[in-house]
Amino acid sequence: PGIDLGAPEVTWASKNTEQKFGFMAARVHPGMQELFVEYDDYYAEEFTCGTCHGREPELVDYRMPSDDVASLPRENPIGATMEDDPDMGNFMMGKVLPGLQTMFSEGHGNATKVSCFTCHPAED
Repeated sequence: PGIDLGAPEVTWASKNTEQKFGFMAARVHPGMQELFVEYDDYYAEEFTCGTCHGREPELVDYRMPSDDVASLPRENPIGATMEDDPDMGNFMMGKVLPGLQTMFSEGHGNATKVSCFTCHPAED
């Protein structure tokens, strides 16, 4: 049996900073990488913290949303994504969003609501 890093028994909102880093390393990063690799083999070698957190995540304290991730229109981000790239839109709405929501809501405590704007900045 592996070590349960990041206090998996409590939700994301209830974790402290150290627990969040551990949970990211143990659960979120590998889980998201698996989804992204299923979508495109490119991510087998190129999926890093920077994929979601930007080019230099440690310099911005892993702040989300990242200015380095594509921005989405504040009004109807799903529709705009589906119009621009239906495959990516279906992947994000069908796999990434529910996967992240599940991970952030596991355990006891308040759930964290995940949306497109959890990772993507809104266009002004």
